[in-house]
Amino acid sequence: NCENESTPDMHCMCVAYLILKPEAYMKDQFPYTKMAEEEAFDTLAGKMMLILTRVRLLRLGWPKSELPFPSIAGGHGSFSDSPRLNSIVGHVLHSSILVPYHGWRISHRTHHQNHGNVEKDESWVPLPEKTYKNMDDLTKFLRFKVPYPLFAFPVYLWRRSPGKEGSHFNPYSGLFHPNERNCVITSTFCWTLMVALLIYLSSVIGPFQMLRLYGVPYLIFVMWLDLVTYLHHHGHEQKLPWYRGKEWNYLRGGLTTVDRDYGWLNNIHHDIGTHVVHHLFPQIPHYHLREATEAAKPVLGKYYREPRKSGPIPFHLIGNLLQSMEHDHYVSDTEEIVYYQTDYQLHGSSRSKIEGDSSIGEKQLLIERYCMDISFFGVISDMLKAPFLRQVERTKIHFFTRALPPFAAMKAAANGEAINGYHKLSEEDDFDPSAPPPFRLADIRAAIPKHCWVKDPWRALSYVVRDVLAVFGLMAMAVYFDSSAFYVVYWIAQGTLFWALFVLGHDCGHGSFSDYPKLNNIVGHILHSSILVPYHGWRISHRTHHQNHGHVEKDESWVPLSEKTYKNVAVSTKLFRFRVPFPMFAYPIYLWIRSPGKKGSHFNPNTDLFQPSERNYVVTSTICWTMMAALLFCLSIVVGPFQMLKLYGIPYLIFVMWLDFVTYLHHHGHEQKLPWYRGKEWSYLRGGLTTVDRDYGWFNNIHHDIGTHVIHHLFPQIPHYHLREATKSAKHVLGKYYREPKKSGPVPFHLINNLVKSIEQDHYVSDTGEILYYQTDAQLYGSSRSKIE
Repeated sequence: NCENESTPDMHCMCVAYLILKPEAYMKDQFPYTKMAEEEAFDTLAGKMMLILTRVRLLRLGWPKSELPFPSIAGGHGSFSDSPRLNSIVGHVLHSSILVPYHGWRISHRTHHQNHGNVEKDESWVPLPEKTYKNMDDLTKFLRFKVPYPLFAFPVYLWRRSPGKEGSHFNPYSGLFHPNERNCVITSTFCWTLMVALLIYLSSVIGPFQMLRLYGVPYLIFVMWLDLVTYLHHHGHEQKLPWYRGKEWNYLRGGLTTVDRDYGWLNNIHHDIGTHVVHHLFPQIPHYHLREATEAAKPVLGKYYREPRKSGPIPFHLIGNLLQSMEHDHYVSDTEEIVYYQTDYQLHGSSRSKIEGDSSIGEKQLLIERYCMDISFFGVISDMLKAPFLRQVERTKIHFFTRALPPFAAMKAAANGEAINGYHKLSEEDDFDPSAPPPFRLADIRAAIPKHCWVKDPWRALSYVVRDVLAVFGLMAMAVYFDSSAFYVVYWIAQGTLFWALFVLGHDCGHGSFSDYPKLNNIVGHILHSSILVPYHGWRISHRTHHQNHGHVEKDESWVPLSEKTYKNVAVSTKLFRFRVPFPMFAYPIYLWIRSPGKKGSHFNPNTDLFQPSERNYVVTSTICWTMMAALLFCLSIVVGPFQMLKLYGIPYLIFVMWLDFVTYLHHHGHEQKLPWYRGKEWSYLRGGLTTVDRDYGWFNNIHHDIGTHVIHHLFPQIPHYHLREATKSAKHVLGKYYREPKKSGPVPFHLINNLVKSIEQDHYVSDTGEILYYQTDAQLYGSSRSKIE
């Protein structure tokens, strides 16, 4: 009886069994535990027997790279009796969905060998009270607040569960034995090939198309995986025990698992819901699990928890998930039979499930409270939770009211007053901002002092040193303090500094950094590559923006859509383009596929964006960008992806929001209507006068006075540290064509209102005419009136 190994002699007998019948190992018919094998192989007799086993397995044709030490099997081995076939098919299937086959297989083997063991289990393991209390609030929130746990699997692959160290990609992780490292390297290599293929396909068909074809389905797969794996070990109406120490054994641990009924989806995902028998005997093929479960029920008796019968779609399981996330937080540090306990302070939970709380009334109150949460997932979660609410409670939730931005409900005033916040020109004001100005570009140039045109490379470099030191200083402080409260401050500050670095690189692209092109290109590449911007690719497209500012057809940045293009754009694209906050994350997509109605990529040297003579520049920048991406990937392996997300990922998103926020508001969102041009009505001067200055309060100096945008657009060669003086000197020439920015407080909160109103109102321009104003699609989300009206 090798199931209950208790002595070294028994361990050696287990190994001897392998020597005499190694094919049983290949068929996964040998009941073993990793602990037992390690102890057996530590004995002299065990090591000698292991050598004989390895020799015999080689003679039977076992692949050398997959020889067991201490144990390794082809997946569960339930696919076939051929380990080589299992590995090939497993690699193809798992790599295609970005799962490292051997890395995950080995950790999943650990999960099956130690199911129900608080300390040794691998999948959705309960947190000991001490570990739980040492977690920061952000991690707790992401772990126990739906829907965030349903996106945990990619994070788990990189850094495992809280309290456990290692990565499924790192062959030197504590997850793996030294003799398993080659397998892990193979799987990581296959995973990397798949990532490279996806990147290549994104460059061919565009990242947004890849997002629709692969990215969103991948997220649905991740949600399925996390939902199913969680509910097979949590969320039952009765409390489920967990074990440690002498109270645990393989059988008792396996009996803590739960079967689930997924309705019509049972057959689609291969009866994974028949989980109890699968956990006890993973070598049984999935197409026999239902029959095996029916046959085992009389033996299991009350230890088998009959799953609740599902409708066609298992909506009822969402209630189980929500209730479990609300109640199941941690277990005792000391006892050997433990049950989940509840942290009452986490999100106002009512009573612990171990105290007997499983009533329908409490479940409804729980879901109702979730439904009142305000978040970007509000509408989706409302729609998912609605079937579980009492009818009287459903009427209290106004799905579509919450779906609309609050500004959509604003009332229009009369007589030229604010219409949804936009000031209509009164009849007495006869100034027409689209009229040709009475001054020339040379008149404005003459008004600007000569010293404003002088570039000081040492002064420019001093700003670079200032910002770079601040970036590394903040990063060091974040690592040192490592607290949730500081990280919130860090993300905002670091993201703002990333934006400041971008502005300096932007000056390099304009040539306003210095009179030395080589210096400009070196500094520009370093600054822009560090924040994942292809320097030359973006510099050339930004030059196009400046040369054609205000031109409907030739401008490059936040260009109005023509009515024909707008009507041909998919509804999903419209919602991303005209629904806050999504436009604030548009910049990375723009780098890959430009704006709607325009083709090309900032990474592809053969796109229409670039002249043939500029292609080498674009290749250079793309290589620098790729090197930075590779560096971030390596750092993610070294320090962990979650740490990289905190140190770099979230600040990068803040930087992207700054960039989209600022660049949008320099060409949109003014209280008065702004003209756009095409054909003969456009000129460089008239186009430049459509830009808008903004005041960003305390941030003006931090991001190098980018808010002084009118003069910058007309004369991009003026260094940023002279723009304020140049603007002040030119105001008397510009007259009413210069729109004085509203004075900001320390933080420019007032500009959020401008942004939201403009995105609500400014949808497209006419296909005809040469002087144009934005019009509103009243059907998009119930917008009230067009600003031009």
